[in-house]
Amino acid sequence: MIGPVTEAMIHLVVTAARTAQRRVYEALLRERERVGDLPIGLQWSVVSDPRGRRVGSGAATALALLHVVKRLPGTTIASRLRGQRVFIIHSGGDSRRLPAFAALGKAFAPVPSRRASGSPATIFDLVLADLAALPPSREGDVIVASGDAVVGAGREGITLGGAGVVGIAQRGTTARGSRHGVYVADHNGRVREFLQKPTARASRSAGAVGRDGTLLIDTGIVRFDPRAAEALLVGFGVDASVRRVSSRGLLALASRGASGPIDLYDHVLAAFVPGRSSAAYRAKYPEQPDAIAALRGACAGVPFNVRVSAGKGFLHIGTTRECLTLLLNDVHTSREFGLELPTSRVRQLGCAAISYRMNGMPRGARAVTIGSVDVSLCCAGDNLVVGVPPGVGEIALRKGWGVVCLPIGRRQWATVLFHRDDDGKTAFASGGSLGGVRLARWCARRKLDPSIVGSAATLWEAPLWMVTSKPAIPMWMMDGSPAPTAWRRGKRSSIAELLDRVNPERLVALERLIAQRAIADDPLAAFRNDDLLSATALVQRTEPSKRRALARRLIDAATTAEPLAKARVLAVASRLLRERWASKSRSVLRAALTSVGEAVATDVVFADRPPVAAIRTDETAWTSAPARIDLAGGWSDTPPICHERGGAVVNLAIDLDGRPPVHAIAKLADEPVITLHSVDLGLSRTFRTSSELFTHGDPRDWTALAKAALRLSGIAPPSPRVPLRRWLHDFGGGLSLSMLAAVPKGSGLGTSSILGATVLSCLDRVTGRVSTREDLIDRTSALEQMISTRGGWQDQVGGIEPGCKIARTLPGARQVPLVEHIEISPQFAIELTERAVLCFTGLRRMARDILERVVERYLARDPGVLDTIARLRDNAERMRGALSDGDMEAFAAELATYWRLKTTLDPAAATSAIRSMAAPFERSLSAWTLPGAGGGGFLFLIARSSRHARLIRERLRTSPPHPLARSVDWSIASRGLRCGGV
Repeated sequence: MIGPVTEAMIHLVVTAARTAQRRVYEALLRERERVGDLPIGLQWSVVSDPRGRRVGSGAATALALLHVVKRLPGTTIASRLRGQRVFIIHSGGDSRRLPAFAALGKAFAPVPSRRASGSPATIFDLVLADLAALPPSREGDVIVASGDAVVGAGREGITLGGAGVVGIAQRGTTARGSRHGVYVADHNGRVREFLQKPTARASRSAGAVGRDGTLLIDTGIVRFDPRAAEALLVGFGVDASVRRVSSRGLLALASRGASGPIDLYDHVLAAFVPGRSSAAYRAKYPEQPDAIAALRGACAGVPFNVRVSAGKGFLHIGTTRECLTLLLNDVHTSREFGLELPTSRVRQLGCAAISYRMNGMPRGARAVTIGSVDVSLCCAGDNLVVGVPPGVGEIALRKGWGVVCLPIGRRQWATVLFHRDDDGKTAFASGGSLGGVRLARWCARRKLDPSIVGSAATLWEAPLWMVTSKPAIPMWMMDGSPAPTAWRRGKRSSIAELLDRVNPERLVALERLIAQRAIADDPLAAFRNDDLLSATALVQRTEPSKRRALARRLIDAATTAEPLAKARVLAVASRLLRERWASKSRSVLRAALTSVGEAVATDVVFADRPPVAAIRTDETAWTSAPARIDLAGGWSDTPPICHERGGAVVNLAIDLDGRPPVHAIAKLADEPVITLHSVDLGLSRTFRTSSELFTHGDPRDWTALAKAALRLSGIAPPSPRVPLRRWLHDFGGGLSLSMLAAVPKGSGLGTSSILGATVLSCLDRVTGRVSTREDLIDRTSALEQMISTRGGWQDQVGGIEPGCKIARTLPGARQVPLVEHIEISPQFAIELTERAVLCFTGLRRMARDILERVVERYLARDPGVLDTIARLRDNAERMRGALSDGDMEAFAAELATYWRLKTTLDPAAATSAIRSMAAPFERSLSAWTLPGAGGGGFLFLIARSSRHARLIRERLRTSPPHPLARSVDWSIASRGLRCGGV
């Protein structure tokens, strides 16, 4: 499962071999951008080899890098790249041994994973996600990778920062090393030599074999810092100011075909290897010696290091047989890269309305269908079916055969058959096959002369395929029948020729059609089976005139769904209606959010008889609790996010002005009524009927929280029809409940949920109920849903538990946080309290509004949401480590990351007013954030030093940015929720 990343601007360049391939890649990337499958803010482009002339991966890297550099401000190449992230992904060239994806290229071969839109992920998508997960460096990065092989280095958090060139390697055997590049490095990772496909003897002779018998095998991922990238371009003949490209430099020579292809992993990396003389380098690469010498001269002296990945292999699809193996039964690769293996004999990726007739399929044989719709298949086993549009009817495939349909021009099709053992790269004269057999044998069975292929050396160039008005399967090619006259006399094309005529927009249109059909056929199943299906993608792929009808189908389907599934489907329906039917969209969204509340409160049971008061009329029950500051991981605790993905949050219990700010006091009364008091608001209200206590759905009503708590505690009746006087008589009297939250409303310090937990605990004292911490957290979550504030569990954890802690939950219907207290050193605690400034902004906001926006985005699977949530959980774990280590700078860095992730989920969390308040202090700050949902409330500022903190407090005192803005004294609370009675 993959999703977009959002933390940094990325410049992506994909290289293509030909102009036609470039157009296909551009169409695929435009569609990904349109439906939200690319990182937010990513700028992409596709650069093809000039005039279709293959220039090699080294020259292609230089062309791609120059393409980006020209568009960046600065006076030199290095200055233009400083602080930038540039990804160059090489497409892998022609897909000669994998004809099913000849039009798409090997880089866009699907894998059993999903993009954010719900469409099948491809090798390219996994490579991009892998690169984006690598931690960025401050100085800037140019990272180059092969687009047809996934390494998985991003999951390990390998850092590529530092000066010069850094490659990523995996440990492997000498046999594997003979097929790849091999690093020779010292124990510090400094590269001494770079070998190309060395024999075992050559590896040992160069000192590449370690004590364990392994080599450092090149993964294809190489990172250049800005100065190294400048050296590379200068070595190719580009002026450092980017004003001129030398006509005698390698880049110009390669583009004109005046030199052979320049390889990144041979010519270029070898130029960075220290200790090699210019003469030795020129001797190794005798083509264009002066230009080659210039590359070596520019790159010599640039640091060259290698980092080692813990991975053991690549995810790569090079042939039809490898594709079938990966998609059907490669357990090891699937586990290593998080792919999904099928449980049936057939595998479908991105298909709709596919039916199978498996009669006669041998036991254990399987089939794969990709990107097809309305197809009936009769498979004999090991079959691969790709890109079949509606209207083809039944396709019967013999064992080992596959078919791909290519959209040609505006309306035509070419249908290409292939065998799992066909190899469009191997010459016929050297054993290249057609239908799994030698060319002569295949022709003899069909009464054809081998000369039909003309001068074609391989299957790739053989003129075998006809262009027709609709897809037509040439069955005779499989069953051995004589070739029909129409084929013999008709105009035929090779695969290579067809690729120049493929219509990229029709490739994308088929993907859209499949997505629409899958949802229209069974809306509920589509969302239940596809956790990543994005409302953004669905809206974009549905014609405006059809959106209302589809929304109705979703709403009808949701009536029979369980609460969380219902919420998700309704949220998507709301999106479909938003543009033209705004009022209906809002009501459908309200129903979705209500359904989330039903899922959270599903186990709430209201008492069918009143409890008996456990205190006397002259006694008082009281509870108090600290507030909390969330430090990392927030939002991951919010329903339904935590229910479906689990959560991890770090927060800090705090006292204000040396006291806990949240209190609840309860006392029995002689009159059978319930009276509520808000000390901080100066308001009171008395309730005499049960029906009055059931109006708790509006969180703007100051009595809503207490009324919901009274119902949960059993002091209020379970039904508005039960007389309140009789119920309270059996309880033991009326009740007076006083509440105090000595914090401004909308503070962001979690006081609403903490007050809820405090009131529930106080009422438990009144009724004699003994609640565990887990029970109190669970009931407070239910209370949040009852009053429509939609909150999660972290706030009540923050107030119930003292000090600093991380709370974690696993996915599941009942969220029971496992709380781990984080021991922080006295020195760190002192430094934190000295450097941290808690400032009330004077700006108030309703947290529910922000929360509902985030929950709606999550239900709709908006681009970046799932990835951001995963990063929030990771952020919590790293924050825990920073606190345990007493590392203030790491703490500040993680707090800054937390704020960036929160504003990614909801940009409105950082209003212009908030940014203008923080701006005057930024030079004095290491980090800042708004606790809670953001948008207002308190600012939590981490100053660069205690001196800077004193200056900030003084400025807030003398020149507050808002009439109500002020610094508030705070301290780490050593005690959590406290209960007592008098």
